[in-house]
Amino acid sequence: MSTFTLPLPVVAFLLKPYFRLAFNSRLPYRIQRLLLEAGKSPGSPPLNSFGPNMLLAKDLLARGEREVVIQYFALCARFWELDRGRLEKWKAIVINGGTPNFGANLVYLLSTWQVEDWANPRWR
Repeated sequence: MSTFTLPLPVVAFLLKPYFRLAFNSRLPYRIQRLLLEAGKSPGSPPLNSFGPNMLLAKDLLARGEREVVIQYFALCARFWELDRGRLEKWKAIVINGGTPNFGANLVYLLSTWQVEDWANPRWR
């Protein structure tokens, strides 16, 4: 299987229809899986400083998928060195049934992402 690296803004643009298709087809487990895979990032200078984009986490919260978002926060804590307590605050809000104000973390697109062949059965 071949892998290649694309800038995250390009990936976000290319995958937006995939995300919407998965949501619309009531297959949120695919999106959950993508979110958790993204959380396994080893980090990078921008991710370690500014943190990851939380747009997908916000979409999952809107669907009531709280546990997977809490797992994502825990994964992000491994590389996000300068979160200034945001992950813990966000976790508390999610546990209490709310949706955090992710602020600028809804627009950050500062890293790269490994993209694999989307025909791979592990994404099905």
